[in-house]
Amino acid sequence: MAGSRKRIPQFNFATHVFDQFKRRKVDKTDEIPQQEANVLESTDSSQDQNSKKQEIHIVENESTNSSQEQNSKSKNEPAPQIDHSEVIKHMNESFSNKKENLHSFYTCKTCTKLSYNETQRLKTKDDRFQHNWITDESLTYCQKTGYNWLIYIEGEGMFCLICRKHDSTNSINKAKKFNAEPGVRFKRKALQDHSNGQQHKSSVLAELIKRSSPFLAELDKRESSKQSVYYNAFLAIYWLAKEEIANCKAPSLLQVLQQLGLDDIKYFQHRSAGSFRSIMLMLGENIKSQVAKKCEEAKYFGLLCDEVCDLANKEQLLTFVNYVDKDTHKVCTDFLSATDLLEKSDSADAHTIWMALSRQLEDCNLKKSSLSSFASDGASP
Repeated sequence: MAGSRKRIPQFNFATHVFDQFKRRKVDKTDEIPQQEANVLESTDSSQDQNSKKQEIHIVENESTNSSQEQNSKSKNEPAPQIDHSEVIKHMNESFSNKKENLHSFYTCKTCTKLSYNETQRLKTKDDRFQHNWITDESLTYCQKTGYNWLIYIEGEGMFCLICRKHDSTNSINKAKKFNAEPGVRFKRKALQDHSNGQQHKSSVLAELIKRSSPFLAELDKRESSKQSVYYNAFLAIYWLAKEEIANCKAPSLLQVLQQLGLDDIKYFQHRSAGSFRSIMLMLGENIKSQVAKKCEEAKYFGLLCDEVCDLANKEQLLTFVNYVDKDTHKVCTDFLSATDLLEKSDSADAHTIWMALSRQLEDCNLKKSSLSSFASDGASP
């Protein structure tokens, strides 16, 4: 019997015991109380909150440091460069009738006080304007725009260059103090209130937007060069007429001028055939008025008339005037006028020519009593 008993291998039994031990260990770890788990979770969450607070504090410190750096940079940034000639030109246009009595940072290079008459006028007032306010950078200098904005007009009061330039208005009472209306409260506090007010700040903002926007800068350039552009374009068209060149060549002539350096001529947009014809007629009327004025100043003049037929088969009465120029004391013969004879008549007879000639003299404000000579060929009665 003892020889026939089966023995359990020790290796299998040990493996079985080791498996049971592992299972019990796992079960014990699963029996952790719920309170301990809650404590662990709360501890983890508190640690996360503390870390977030630290991160927020670091971000706030970084933003504070960056803002301080930006402020220090803005203080150290150089002031915008201002073209004094452009500022003086703007002031002369804005105060065209008051240039002699104007005081500003840009015009008072050697002037340090008001005139005697203005000083006497201000003696009757409690508050008096101080000329050194104009050059006081802590009071009347704008760091953002680079303008010394205070302007003083004798007999009136104080104006703001920036507010005047952008025509700003007080949004509350719709007043235009320091713009169209002078400021007459001659105190430093009044200037400080204006520089810190909404009207002045909106003008500064408008100036900065104008400088930063290429579109507004282009519009401003077009507006500022309008007078020179029209002068150059009209002069080119006048040259075409003077040289008896067809006005259809005007667009190509303007393009040549642009390539030669007159870049602003591109702003001249009236380039249609009708526009050039209107410009020709306008130039003709201007020249006609100048010739008529010289004839009137000469007191006496002579006329030379002839009837011609143009390419459109219209009977035209051409009139030339002969007079002595008052300035050069020379005898001049200039073209005066052209009239369609068949516009109000059926035939170009003597009566029609006489009526057309009379209308020409009336249009030029020339008196028939000043007519000293007349030359013409024969005309049918």
